[in-house]
Amino acid sequence: MLNTLISGLGGQFNTIALAVLSGVIGFLAKAVYDLWMARRKDKLDRVNHQLRCLYGPLFSLVNVATITWHAFQLEFCENADFQINGGIMPQTPSAEAVWRHWMQNVFMPLNLQMAELITKNADLLEGHLMPDCLLLLSAHVYGYKGILAAWEKGGAAHDICR
Repeated sequence: MLNTLISGLGGQFNTIALAVLSGVIGFLAKAVYDLWMARRKDKLDRVNHQLRCLYGPLFSLVNVATITWHAFQLEFCENADFQINGGIMPQTPSAEAVWRHWMQNVFMPLNLQMAELITKNADLLEGHLMPDCLLLLSAHVYGYKGILAAWEKGGAAHDICR
């Protein structure tokens, strides 16, 4: 029966078969292309979300904190009140007051914003593990909260924690 149909169509069968085959191949090619474009769009949307919600704000906060830290160093840390073995540490009661003021009102709020941004948007980080630098930042920030709490009670962290 199929042979009768094919012979009845004559040379047109090849033309029809080629047209149908071309249509199927075109349909499949379009489906593959659409799938590829959807995946590409999803990847681009994720990168944009990472930049908008994590890396962009974090970059901004790190730059502000760096500039602020350098300004603090230039203003206060060029004298012996803050120097010890080449590091920066308050050596006098007035230097301690300056340090506490800057920590409580400038550095810690910036650091908390960075740590909270990282914690809140950890799903946007690349890879399956949190980078060590971000873990260290978060540990430093949340560890310093104990020091600030001790300061609020009127003492040094080592006095209150004993």
